[in-house]
Amino acid sequence: MIGMLLSKDDRDIIEEVMTEYSKQLDSIFCIESSDDDSLDVIRSFPNVEYAVHARELGIEVSHLKDGVRQFLLSHIQDRYGYDGWIFPIQSDEIYAGELANLVHHANATSANVLNALVAQFVIHRDEAGTNFAPGGRSIQDMRRWYFFGQCEVAGFKNQPGIYYNLFEHMRVLVHGLHPVATCGRVVVRKHYNMRTPQQLASRIADRLKTGWQVAYAALIDDPFVDNPLQVINAGVPCSPLQYYEDHFELPQQWAEKVMP
Repeated sequence: MIGMLLSKDDRDIIEEVMTEYSKQLDSIFCIESSDDDSLDVIRSFPNVEYAVHARELGIEVSHLKDGVRQFLLSHIQDRYGYDGWIFPIQSDEIYAGELANLVHHANATSANVLNALVAQFVIHRDEAGTNFAPGGRSIQDMRRWYFFGQCEVAGFKNQPGIYYNLFEHMRVLVHGLHPVATCGRVVVRKHYNMRTPQQLASRIADRLKTGWQVAYAALIDDPFVDNPLQVINAGVPCSPLQYYEDHFELPQQWAEKVMP
């Protein structure tokens, strides 16, 4: 199982995220675009086989488009051929379930696409006035309020003929899978793109420059969320805001489909 990591401005959690990915994935290929030492941190993990700064590839670093994963896909296939499973991953996400269990089920059902139910963690209204300094705590300890959003692509089977369009964005699934056979089970993916008010304001300001995620603009001055509709980009949330303790309260329609 191979991860294709895109990373930008997540230095505060990159070690925790990489530690979790290292438990799940056999190898990781990465494009980093931060102006700090995140690339060095990523390279320090033994299962990272390839990690490069976007500038070295001539890529504009202000906003990495999903299509730049083509650079990583080419490296993966040059090194490993066309076997196994590939997971497009981000530097602010952590899988809660076991990817190996999901892959085992997919192989048994001849699926070639894996999905994840996304648990979006937010800064809750009740946390106003909180000291947001990490103080050695993990992001999984600090951010506890979440809601389930949409189901998204988690991975796909490596095979000849698949590719990304370098200039395309908001498409994580490769082109060229024929037919697309989706696995009937999913895994939960924790998304931590809202960590502190300061980090969130900086991220939104950066996104507004590129015209991406403009729906978050109102959170610059008021980062506290008490309704999923404040942050969801499309459709409707699968659950209300909930507090995470030691397990997820799964929406009924997904309860029997989530892999442990």
